[in-house]
Amino acid sequence: MQKTSRETGMDKQIQPSVPNYPAEREIDYDIAIIYDKEDFQDVLEFKEHLVTDVLESKDKQNISVVSFDTTMMKNIREALTKSRFAFLFLTRSFCEESWPRLSQESVVRNVLYGDESGCIIVPIFTVNRSESTFKIPLGLNVLKGLRYCDRDQFYTASVIKLLF
Repeated sequence: MQKTSRETGMDKQIQPSVPNYPAEREIDYDIAIIYDKEDFQDVLEFKEHLVTDVLESKDKQNISVVSFDTTMMKNIREALTKSRFAFLFLTRSFCEESWPRLSQESVVRNVLYGDESGCIIVPIFTVNRSESTFKIPLGLNVLKGLRYCDRDQFYTASVIKLLF
């Protein structure tokens, strides 16, 4: 005999949380990498690493790199609304210069706090916390991210599990 919710102490059935993407949502690319313009070379290396070391056997045509620049906010908006994932490349310059301005944009807040269907934001940690000379902003610190700084088997497995 099955126990009732009153007998088990549960008031209601807990449903798993699944992102609610509208069927008509247009996806132009799988990953948008958003970074500070000072980190351009590092992001090119990161993108190359993703393509050659991690996604070698997968479809890798849709990796798009978008640079944060105040004049490029339209591109950032598009990246956040037309990609599956937005990888935020966390460096000192991104956290101290770009993020304070970027976080003030309504589209960023809406995607970050779930008010609007958009991409999934994934922080890319570029340095170990113990070695870092900068602080990760609180809004990003609490998100589940990828530890590019480690580049070990767990990092690689995490990227593959996230994307596929």
